[in-house]
Amino acid sequence: MKKIIIVILVIISISCVLITFYKTFSHFNNDTLGGFHEINFPVSKRKMELAIDKLYLLNPEFKVPEKWKAEDTAIMKSYFFLESRTFYFKNDPEEMYYVTFIGDSAMLQNPTKVTI
Repeated sequence: MKKIIIVILVIISISCVLITFYKTFSHFNNDTLGGFHEINFPVSKRKMELAIDKLYLLNPEFKVPEKWKAEDTAIMKSYFFLESRTFYFKNDPEEMYYVTFIGDSAMLQNPTKVTI
């Protein structure tokens, strides 16, 4: 009888742990970076890159500052296979957003749509 009670308590404990993990981590997206929803833009990837470059030129405060370059470089190295940009916001607290272009080479060649 004691063994049955112990087994039931172990099963209940394991179930509680699994439920806690599920509730804690179920809000993450199913992509590897756990980011935001995909956003489509009705332009080519090249035009989007030019617009981002112009944004950086006109608003250099959106570029990652020197004190955060190491972190940005580490992210870029970890996800070297993704074409991406990083945006910095000097808020309180400071924020950096790593934004990737989504799709394979054929999708990224689409002249009428790019997804980030």
